[in-house]
Amino acid sequence: MDYNVLNSIQNKERIAIVCIGYNRLDSIIRLVSSIEKASFPSNDIPIVFCIDASRDILLYDYVRNYQWKHGEKYVFIQEERLGLKDHILKCGRLTKYFKAIIILEDDSYVAPNFYNYTVAAVDKYGHDELISGISLYISHNYEYVNIPFFPLNNGADVFLLQDVQTRGECFTDFMWDRFERWMISNKDRDYADVSMPESIKKWSRAWSRFYYAYMVESWTFFVYPYVSFVTNMGAIGEHADIETNLAQVSLELGFKEYKMLDTNVLVKYDSFGNNCDFYKWAGVPEEDLCLDIYGNNPNIKKKRYIVSCRRLPYKVIKSWGLRMYPIEMNAIAQIQGSGLMVFDTSEKGKGNSSFSYDALSYVYCKHNPKLMVMYCAKWILVMVRHKIKKTWKILFRKKK
Repeated sequence: MDYNVLNSIQNKERIAIVCIGYNRLDSIIRLVSSIEKASFPSNDIPIVFCIDASRDILLYDYVRNYQWKHGEKYVFIQEERLGLKDHILKCGRLTKYFKAIIILEDDSYVAPNFYNYTVAAVDKYGHDELISGISLYISHNYEYVNIPFFPLNNGADVFLLQDVQTRGECFTDFMWDRFERWMISNKDRDYADVSMPESIKKWSRAWSRFYYAYMVESWTFFVYPYVSFVTNMGAIGEHADIETNLAQVSLELGFKEYKMLDTNVLVKYDSFGNNCDFYKWAGVPEEDLCLDIYGNNPNIKKKRYIVSCRRLPYKVIKSWGLRMYPIEMNAIAQIQGSGLMVFDTSEKGKGNSSFSYDALSYVYCKHNPKLMVMYCAKWILVMVRHKIKKTWKILFRKKK
């Protein structure tokens, strides 16, 4: 992949759209179709097609012959298969040739104003030392435990979250270069000592595993919109073997001037999806507080105090009810109750680490219980059938 063709002074002033594909022609066509409907501030917008080696001649012909009406088009097709992880890591180096790059995998679908939002975000945060990436996507589902996620809104159009975005993301050279320098001495670690969700540490085929660890250790954040500019079509691919709507979200379809506040006043969430200001409401030192709102933070740093909805076996020094959304509003408004608690681990208590009915009701009260049971039963059936089909295919190949 020779990037020298990209060298130009003009490109360093432009934000490039990078479309990443492998062997899904229909997905690339759908992505490009949504991009064509978007609004652009000028007609000098570069688009780059980065295709991993698949020997899919129809796909190769499509990207080579595609006519882009808004600027220069570049096509890079790998001669040997890289896999999604190494392909993304290689594409990240495109940041050296542009003002910034927007990475869109082929199962993405963009909103009409995705590019203008990105321009505003890059202009404000592109060289901010607290920022390691800009997301175009927001899921209102905290996917590491699969429960709803409602970020607090303070009037800005964006907030900060320590979660690597892979469904529509933007990087500047300033952001990507710092990550690559960190990678030189950190890529072979197991990240067991990094305070991030345990499931991420097992993602052997995901580039985001490295970026997540980097983000936590450098104490940097992704900028996230409150409303998404990209949705995900859940196509079958390297990380999914059945189609799904799990990553589908509503899109921002309007046009507006974006309110990008300074990072020191933006709402911030840590690597476990907790509001970073909880120490203020808990009344304990920030460095001594483990945030475990969703029950998935193992407190590997052995901090003395823990905020959690689980009934832990330690002394409760403060508590709030669970009535308001997002969850931190209960602490801000000092709602009485015992659904969300601050524990002092230096003193024993009576908890058994389970979630109370109040905590479960807070998460699921807006769902229909009968439909949830029906869905779970049908979901298990679909998964079993899919597993059987997959096993039979493997056995059939072996017999051949």
